[in-house]
Amino acid sequence: MENNELTYRDGYSPQIARFVAMFDNNRERLLYKLKDVTDEILDFTPDEKTVETIGTLLYHIAAVEHDWIFYDIDKQEIDEERWKYAFATRSDDIDQLKGKGLQFYLDALQEVRDKIFNRFKKFSDNDLKRSIESEGKTFTIEWILFHLLNHEAVHIGQISLLKRLYRLREK
Repeated sequence: MENNELTYRDGYSPQIARFVAMFDNNRERLLYKLKDVTDEILDFTPDEKTVETIGTLLYHIAAVEHDWIFYDIDKQEIDEERWKYAFATRSDDIDQLKGKGLQFYLDALQEVRDKIFNRFKKFSDNDLKRSIESEGKTFTIEWILFHLLNHEAVHIGQISLLKRLYRLREK
């Protein structure tokens, strides 16, 4: 997985196309990290209540992207029941999802990514500087997209660490 170039898609304004290319590159890196993940590794955590499993992290990535774009920017209602497991370690009464298999998480990631990329086609470069308010704070759309890129990248690092911790436990 040595793709050291951004690949641009048609159908987006120039700056939005750059963001899309970066989102694609992040996702390619994530999928590369997942290529050898078994169901056992997917559900592993050193501490059920404080450390997300890889599966929970994958679901979390999808939920956060969905939330920022559709709830915060577009002001749509969110299906809280569907996404509650994406934030399991923030609640004492919600267990992490387990036994779902990698494809469940890959499907959720792809479904959300397809929806947000379709939404990005409606953004112009001028929209990037538009401010939105959420929970008493103001954000530009440009910052939100930057944050989402950074968010996924950070979780790719966590996934790498969880895989190493799992293998260390095996020794």
